[in-house]
Amino acid sequence: MTESEPDDGDEGQVLPELCDLCGAVVTDSTGLYAVVPDSSSFHAVDPLLDGKRMVVGYSREHLADLVEQCKRRPFAPAELFAGGAPVAL
Repeated sequence: MTESEPDDGDEGQVLPELCDLCGAVVTDSTGLYAVVPDSSSFHAVDPLLDGKRMVVGYSREHLADLVEQCKRRPFAPAELFAGGAPVAL
């Protein structure tokens, strides 16, 4: 590796998930997930999933806060169009 190349670490290494609200490490027993609208999100394989993003919360309260934040965020169909997704206008 040189200074200009990123360090990929161990290929088999599994990185922990972090709470999208507070950054706490989420384990299998504490992780709660929700799919929320996000016009800036594009799925790598399935265009039907464009405009949706999965968030993870450390607790029910954190997940509820995340979902509420996403509900208040404006959904801009033009962002989907810019990403190449077909948009019904």
